[in-house]
Amino acid sequence: MAPQLWLITGASSGFGALLAEAALKAGHRVIATARNPTKAAKDYPQIASSHGSPWTIDVVINNAGYGLVGSIEDISEDELDVQFQTNVYGVVRVIKAVLPLMRAQRQGTIVNMSSIAGFAAGPSSAAYAMTKFAVEGTTPAAGLNEGYKDTPLVAAMGRWETFAGKQSGDPSKAMQRILDVIQLQGQGQGKEHLLRLPLWTD
Repeated sequence: MAPQLWLITGASSGFGALLAEAALKAGHRVIATARNPTKAAKDYPQIASSHGSPWTIDVVINNAGYGLVGSIEDISEDELDVQFQTNVYGVVRVIKAVLPLMRAQRQGTIVNMSSIAGFAAGPSSAAYAMTKFAVEGTTPAAGLNEGYKDTPLVAAMGRWETFAGKQSGDPSKAMQRILDVIQLQGQGQGKEHLLRLPLWTD
């Protein structure tokens, strides 16, 4: 596959940083966004900042987000609004920004990072679960748009929960599987137009 330009949000650490590193190793160019670019540069010096040619974004990874801990009755409306602004409206804004470009290119891949909380809500992660259920609905809704119905739209499981860093499995392998599916190579061969990519401990 020819080198592509990837836009990855929430790449300060975790899945975003790991996927950025995997894409760079695969020979792609990466635009990695971060809330704290200084910390990201310190933690991942191999992901350098550079200025390249005009953007023709091929792959978008909507990874930015965070989890708010608390029950419904404990969360204020302001806290809930900030959670939705980041986890839901942020995803929608990125999609709306890149769709005209991808439509003009007649190609492109969008990956929305979801979570098990988008299927099974817990009482201590009410706001986070609400946002991930919304992201689960956003993905097929965007994919059904007639203007780009033939563009692969991939929803990939894998947001950190409040127990981040304690999960089973290898996140580097998980990001490699996502890379494989996007590029239809390795274990991703024959997996075009996936709606979800469940990832487990192996």
